[in-house]
Amino acid sequence: MSEEESVWEEDDEEYHNVFVYGSLKRGFTNDFFLRASSTIFLGEAKTKPEYTLYDLGSFPGMVERGHTAVIGEAYEVSSWTLGWLDKLEGIPPEDDEEVGEEIKESEEKEKKKEEGLYERKTITVTLLEDGSSLDVIVYIFPRWKIDIGRDRIIKGGVWEEKK
Repeated sequence: MSEEESVWEEDDEEYHNVFVYGSLKRGFTNDFFLRASSTIFLGEAKTKPEYTLYDLGSFPGMVERGHTAVIGEAYEVSSWTLGWLDKLEGIPPEDDEEVGEEIKESEEKEKKKEEGLYERKTITVTLLEDGSSLDVIVYIFPRWKIDIGRDRIIKGGVWEEKK
């Protein structure tokens, strides 16, 4: 394979828009995951006011069916980086099944989903700089995992890392 062909293959990688609102933000503990050369910072962004942001201790959790706009950052990342983000956020790996193999039962898929820390979903956010809309992948914390006695609601929708 020539060098030219190799470069072309790298450029063929699929990219995804993601929204981060916790330790992955610039200057926070896990921002190194987004410092890859293939990652592009798209800007600060906010969700629709349809979520509740919880302080879970050393990281936040964004929960659906709330009334707060969550403020974070939008990035364009490679599939490779998205895979690492999935590992960090506790997303169980998908089954890599061969074509023609039997599909797993839905109960088994639900069990895998419950084992993960977050759920990966696609939502629309607004970029703060120009007001444009962007479809992004976001990691949603399941409401049933919230501990009302421990987890504190962040009213302003902005999580600050404890130093």
